[in-house]
Amino acid sequence: MTTSRPTTPGQPAPEAFDEAAARARIAASPTFAASAQAWEAEVSALTPPLAPIAPPPAVWDRIADETLGPATLTVRAEDGEWEPLSPGVSRRVLHRDPAGGWQAVLIRMAPGATLAAHSHASLEECVVLEGEFEVDGETVRKGDFHLAFAGRDHPAIHSRGSALLYIRTGLAA
Repeated sequence: MTTSRPTTPGQPAPEAFDEAAARARIAASPTFAASAQAWEAEVSALTPPLAPIAPPPAVWDRIADETLGPATLTVRAEDGEWEPLSPGVSRRVLHRDPAGGWQAVLIRMAPGATLAAHSHASLEECVVLEGEFEVDGETVRKGDFHLAFAGRDHPAIHSRGSALLYIRTGLAA
C-alpha cells in the first residue's frame, strides 16, 4: 500500500510511503528490523497511552435506540384502522410482536353481535373496557378479566349491548 504524507508549507514533499516494501525490507534485514523497532519505541514513548474514557450516557441511549428500538410505544386512540371480523364485530391491531409471537388488539362489538366459536393455539387474555359480553352462560362485564386457554375451544361470544375488549394473544401460525 502506497500512501503520501501531507506537506508542510515551505518544505519539499516527502517521499511516498510503501508499507509493503517497508515490511519486506524489515523481514529481509535484521539491521533494518532493529532500526525500525528502535524508532517505534521512540515514537511510542512520545505519546503515553491514554486512559479509557467512559462515553456519556447519551451515547449509550443512542446505541440502545439504534439496536433495540425505543423503550416505549404509544398508540393514539385516533390512529389505526378498524377491520371487520364478522357482522357487527371489528378489530384494531394495536401492536404485533413477531419475535415474541404475540399481538395486542381491540375488539369492538355492536349490540347483538356474535363472535363465532374458535380455538386458541396460545393463551388469550381479555379485559372488558366498555360494555359486556356473554360466553358459555357467563356475563363478563366492564373491568373483568377473561382468559381463554391454549389448546381449548372458545365458545361463541355474544354482546347484548355494545362492548369494547382489549385482547392480547399469540399470533396465528
